[in-house]
Amino acid sequence: GPDKGTHPSTYAKANADLSNPHMIVPPPLLLTTLGAVPGPALSPTFRAAASATAASGVALVITKPTGTVDGDFMLMGVTTSLATSADRIVVPSGWTFLLREDYTSGTIYFFYRIASSEGANYTIADNGDARTGFVLTYSDVSHFHSISIADAQEDTAAGTTHATPTVVPRFSTHRVISVHAVANDTTTWTPPAGMTERVDAQGNGFSISANDVGGSSLSSVSKTATSSASVIGISAIVIIQYVREFTKEVKFLGLSWIAYG
Repeated sequence: GPDKGTHPSTYAKANADLSNPHMIVPPPLLLTTLGAVPGPALSPTFRAAASATAASGVALVITKPTGTVDGDFMLMGVTTSLATSADRIVVPSGWTFLLREDYTSGTIYFFYRIASSEGANYTIADNGDARTGFVLTYSDVSHFHSISIADAQEDTAAGTTHATPTVVPRFSTHRVISVHAVANDTTTWTPPAGMTERVDAQGNGFSISANDVGGSSLSSVSKTATSSASVIGISAIVIIQYVREFTKEVKFLGLSWIAYG
C-alpha cells in the first residue's frame, strides 16, 4: 500500500544516573514500551506549488515550488492519456512511485520525495502523449510515515461534480489533499468546500486541480470538486501526517528514549 516510511529521525534522552550505586537497573533484555508520548501538535504546512503542461514529443518540466527547503515533503501529480504498456510515465529520477489510476480518457500518477539539495526543476520524460502536472511542497511532515492514505477513483458518469473515494484517517494529526483531473483543457475548478485551492492548471488536453485542508477528525472523509464542464474525470485523496505524530517512549537497561517520526 502507500504506507511508506523514509528518513526516520530520532531524539534520545538518557534518564539513568549510572554513577548512583543505589539505582535499580532492569535485568538485561528487558524492554518496556510505555505507550504514546504526546508530541508537539505540528501541522503539515503548505509551502508552495508549481504546475506545468507539455505536448507530446517534449519533456514535462515543473519548476521547484518557491521556498522549498531540505526536509520538505513533496507530492507530484501528473495526468496524461490513458496508459498502455508502451506509453506509461517513467518514475522521475529521485522520486518514489505512490499511485497510478486509469480513467476513461486518461491516467493519473502520483510520486513523492523528501527534499534534499533540490535542483531548479523536475523533468518527466516524454511518454509519447501530452501531460499536465504539479508539485506541492509541505513542511512539518513526518519523514517516518509521510503518507497514511492514498486512493483514487473514476467518476461513474459525466458531470460537474467529482468526488474522491471515502477514507478514514488513521491518525488525528494530518492534512488532506484532494486532486481532480479531466481530459478537457478548457475546464476550470471550484475547490471542495472548506479546502484551499493550490493548483488549477490547464493545457494540452488536460485540466488538473489540487486542494488541501488541515484535519484532526478520525471520521470518514471524501472531497468533491466542481468542474466548469460536464465530463468524466478522476479524483484522488492523499493524507499526509504531521511530523512527530508517532512518538514512543522505550526503556531499556534503565535508559529512556523518546523516538519521533
